[in-house]
Amino acid sequence: MLKTLCLMIGLCSAITGKPWVQDGDTVIVDGRTIRLMGVDAEELNEPHGYAARYELLRIIGNNHISCQLTGGKSYSRYIGVCKINDKDIGAELIRRGYALDCFHYSNGKYRHLEPAGIRNKLASKGYC
Repeated sequence: MLKTLCLMIGLCSAITGKPWVQDGDTVIVDGRTIRLMGVDAEELNEPHGYAARYELLRIIGNNHISCQLTGGKSYSRYIGVCKINDKDIGAELIRRGYALDCFHYSNGKYRHLEPAGIRNKLASKGYC
């Protein structure tokens, strides 16, 4: 039902463009603020927040990204999976140890990518 609804109102289409990285789990593409689905990065005012943002900048480099929106929203952000070619940038951020899997949005999709012991280092959001 949600997929049908979001297709009807045009929210599930891919958005492609040069992103502006707001923080470790949020990018702005083509004027839309997108929260990376299933990614839990610390906020900029937390100990590892800037490290997550800078690592996401390194992952993206000078590339354009394509974000497939889920149809959901988190606060004023669309939720989506963003990729460079077929590489999921949120998954890569988690694999590198700069963010955690957020089960609330991912159903555990990225948990296996987390480095050993990373949950002892990074703070997790309560809803994740």
